[in-house]
Amino acid sequence: MTKDSKKTSSISSIVRSIVSNDIFISTAIRNNYANLSSISRLLKPHVETRLGLKISEDAILSSLKRMITTRSSYEQDIFEALANSSVQLSTGLIKIVTRTSSMKHISELLHSLNVFDSIFFSVGTDYITMIMEETKVKLLKEFNVYEIVDKRDKLGIISIRSTPKMLTTPGFLMYIYEKLATSGINVEETTNSYTDTIVVVSESQLDASFHAIMELIEYGRLRMNMK
Repeated sequence: MTKDSKKTSSISSIVRSIVSNDIFISTAIRNNYANLSSISRLLKPHVETRLGLKISEDAILSSLKRMITTRSSYEQDIFEALANSSVQLSTGLIKIVTRTSSMKHISELLHSLNVFDSIFFSVGTDYITMIMEETKVKLLKEFNVYEIVDKRDKLGIISIRSTPKMLTTPGFLMYIYEKLATSGINVEETTNSYTDTIVVVSESQLDASFHAIMELIEYGRLRMNMK
């Protein structure tokens, strides 16, 4: 690889890194309403600082155009996966977070009270997050003997059910979370179960979340019909 080609590769890598970490620039480029020349000027000092060299705006502009070509190669797959998705809602939920050191005892408690099937579990290195119906919490007075790190009530779940295609489509989940973020929705928790994307939000934002995701799905269907 020549010195010039190495430089071009470095510029492309830096530009890709900056754009992929800026949700607003990324969205503008992907939806083709960005002025690429203006973005090139905006990115120039940042790219030069990371590269340690002075470069032209044209070099950045070329990198941005290559990014658009790469994105378009899998964008249609994203729209297809979205077009074949559906949404279900659940309300009246509560979140409880404890430490993983309590895992064995909590598991035994939930089984003994026959409420294990009513709970979403997320186990990390240090903490266990449980999402359950608020009515079930009344049965779990024994929880008080364990350290509760966090507890939130009045939560809802958006369950986005898709086809297996979403599992092999880069950017599918990004579209969902980006849509929620740009709609001002705070995601309390999120997880996946095969082709179900489960998002936990405040009940006060559940209606807005539902409309945001449905709008995204309808847009996916529109784009599929435009093929």
